[in-house]
Amino acid sequence: MKNKTMSLLLSFIMIFSLFFDLSYQIVYAMDKGDGTRENPYKISNYSELKEFAEIVNGGHETIPQNTAACGILTNDIEGMNDDWIPIWNYSGIFDGNNKVISKLKISNYNDYIGFFGHIDNEGIVKNVSLKECDTSGNYYVGSLAGENKGIITNCKNYGNITGSNHHSGGIAGYNKGLVSNCDNYGDVNTQGSSHGGIVGDNSGTITNCHNYGVIEGSDSIGGVAGDNDGNINSCFNTGSVKGEDYIGGICGNSFFGNLMNSYNVGTVDGKYSIGGVVGHNIYGFISYCHNSQNISGNYYTGGITGWNENIITHCYNTKNVNGTYYTGGLVGWNLSSLNNSYNTGDVNVLVPSDDTYRSINGGLAGSNEGTITNCYNSGTIAGIHAGCLVGYNYNLLANSYSCGKAGQHMDGELVETNNGTMQNLYYDKTIGGIFSGTINNNGNFDNILALTTKEMTGKDCKVYESWTNFEDNWVLTDSYPVLKALTHKLEKINPKAASCTEDGNYEYYVCSYCGKYYKDEEATCEIQKDDFVLKATGHQWDKGIITKKATEKSTGIKTYTCSLCNAKKTEIIKKLSPTSTNILFANVKTYKKTGLLIKWNKVKNASGYEIYLEKYQNKKKNKAYKKVKTIKGNNTFSWKTKSLKKQTPYMIYVKAYVTKKGKKKYLQSSPRIFVFTGDTFKNYTNAKSITLKQTKLSLKKKKTFKIKAQINKIKKNKKLMPDTYVASIRYFSSNKKIASVDKKGKITAKGKGTCYIYIYSHNGITSKVKVTVK
Repeated sequence: MKNKTMSLLLSFIMIFSLFFDLSYQIVYAMDKGDGTRENPYKISNYSELKEFAEIVNGGHETIPQNTAACGILTNDIEGMNDDWIPIWNYSGIFDGNNKVISKLKISNYNDYIGFFGHIDNEGIVKNVSLKECDTSGNYYVGSLAGENKGIITNCKNYGNITGSNHHSGGIAGYNKGLVSNCDNYGDVNTQGSSHGGIVGDNSGTITNCHNYGVIEGSDSIGGVAGDNDGNINSCFNTGSVKGEDYIGGICGNSFFGNLMNSYNVGTVDGKYSIGGVVGHNIYGFISYCHNSQNISGNYYTGGITGWNENIITHCYNTKNVNGTYYTGGLVGWNLSSLNNSYNTGDVNVLVPSDDTYRSINGGLAGSNEGTITNCYNSGTIAGIHAGCLVGYNYNLLANSYSCGKAGQHMDGELVETNNGTMQNLYYDKTIGGIFSGTINNNGNFDNILALTTKEMTGKDCKVYESWTNFEDNWVLTDSYPVLKALTHKLEKINPKAASCTEDGNYEYYVCSYCGKYYKDEEATCEIQKDDFVLKATGHQWDKGIITKKATEKSTGIKTYTCSLCNAKKTEIIKKLSPTSTNILFANVKTYKKTGLLIKWNKVKNASGYEIYLEKYQNKKKNKAYKKVKTIKGNNTFSWKTKSLKKQTPYMIYVKAYVTKKGKKKYLQSSPRIFVFTGDTFKNYTNAKSITLKQTKLSLKKKKTFKIKAQINKIKKNKKLMPDTYVASIRYFSSNKKIASVDKKGKITAKGKGTCYIYIYSHNGITSKVKVTVK
């Protein structure tokens, strides 16, 4: 029967193998995780990466679509240069684990093209680099994402980006979320508009990102972002940026966006609205940005922005600005506010020889229809219609100076043509020679001065006192005044080790002008306090030693020593709880003339105590005692009674009880105590203390020892109570198996161990002898 069954099974396997390849085995990503945030899919090769994409996109054979699936790379992954299908509507967490994905072909003529086509609001992509992964598409093209609404952080792209239309970026084509700590090394070469080294079109936040690639396109081209309606903070560009209109080192066109703490060191070339930081600025706010590379354009060219309609503050340019019409060291055409900024680069004219009348150039702005305050220029300004500060001024130019040259003859005019207001403007005539505040003036003048270098420089210079809020914005130096927020006087702070109680620090530099901190002496890397502070280590205490033992009457002290600095601290040790023994003892002290203070020791597991008290009459009548007080709980071990009869003997004892299921069970009763109120009765007095000649002893088994005890009286002229009432001295053993004691104080060693022999006076005064039996 068994042979027949085996034959049928083998026949079935042979027939089945004709139709199916039994050697093929599918291993799913789900075998290495379940796709949750706690247990993401472990992706170790290209097949598993494609399978992960299938799970998210809904094309997996066995696993239902999960747009929130989470994955983590466990190896660098090399593709096969086959077409990669972008991951769509992603809302999970993809952790590259600082691994590299290479040799993907991300190419499609559709929109939203990238490793991820679309990252949703909850999606996070982090810690991954793409190499040899060129990306091309139509609209919204980026290496990591066509469109991002979530978070892209700590990612790098080394592949080139090609877009046949609008919105392409080295990291993302369109960003509505957060892109942070990302670098692009690939070139972005496109035909349409809105292209950038990091993001093509930004309405979210870009922070601490850097572009090193060449960016080329038509309109709205930027080293970081093409168009910006969001926030760009702490970014820089080193790649060249080329295009037609609205071209900027950081951002091409900023409509409602803000730019902060960012800089450009790549060349910027274009035709219309060209800027070292922003090409065209409408409602954007630009602060603490600078340009350190040459800029070239046709219409409206500036070291910071070609065209400005909002606020520019605390910005500077240090390189040459080359333009044809309306060219400025900071702004080509200014219609809003420019303040606390400076230019040290030259402004050069590229105007055709037959069209020189429109060559309007200025050290700060080619044309000003807004307000310019607290600025300076030290560059040389070329052109027929050129001013050291502004070419044409139609509004307010105030509290500014120039130590450069301007005009066809390199003379000293501050403004070529003035139709606005000029006030508190100074020019160094030692450098520029011939001076005129303006060649063509149709406006207002106030305090326009040509001064020598000596008059304009030095820490004790007085000529700037008329400027509004001069000390808030400027700092006097040995040379010309500098802007407080943009110029640094650095003090080196040497490294200091942290101690147990005081913070230390790494080496850093602090500016006495602006109060900011820097990592280097050139002030190129600003840092925050947390970046250089070494937190105090805190003490490392030892286990401590007891320097004073606690007793039932007083607290103890434990002393700890720090192993790092040898500092010491103390800890109070609580008083010891009353000692639990095998015997319940009570003792009584008189309280004034008619009161008694009764105390007893703690009995383990007791639920409470009862106090019995009766006036002594004689042995026959004192057979029963009256219960006068019940103490509930095992925390109170004393009780005071007041209104007794003075100089009268009383009999007292204490009983310990336990309550279980509502029933009271007595554990122990103390020996009876005989005591006199007021410490005397007739010719008798109470015991005060017990003196022992020996409090510790060691005996061998079966050996004996006689305790020698002396009872000390409270009243020396009185007698102790006679033994006919209660023995004046009694003996008890805490463990009779170790040592017993008779009524005369004779100890007999019984078995190995340690116990106590208690000596007990008639009124409960107690002493003890520690007995060790070997």
